[in-house]
Order: sequence, then C-alpha cells, then structure tokens
Amino acid sequence: MKGKKHFNLIVDPNILHKVQYVAEFYSRSTSVQISYLMESFIRRYERRKGEITDNDLREAGIIK
Repeated sequence: MKGKKHFNLIVDPNILHKVQYVAEFYSRSTSVQISYLMESFIRRYERRKGEITDNDLREAGIIK
C-alpha cells in the first residue's frame, strides 16, 4: 500500500486520554501510538490466523 491514509476515529474520551498518556510516556505522538497499537494487533492476529494477503483484502472488498 502506498502512502498513508487519513481517517476519523470516534473513541471514548477516557480511552483517548489514556492513549495520549501512554504516547507521552514513550515520547510518541498520539497518531504514532495508535498506528503502533494497530500494527501490534495485526501482527498478533497474523501469528494466530496467518498472514492477511492482498487477495484476502480484495475478497473482503477492502481493496480493488
């Protein structure tokens, strides 16, 4: 996938504040912290279920 995508995220303010706190602890921006969490989640998922391929994403209608 080329470049980075922007998207809106609706989240409980308390959760956001805690993510901001953790991000501050690790000297990261909130955006970088959320990206890190997403990448960690995907790595864990793929370890358990197998790699998510471009074909999987096409079949799910996520990419063309």
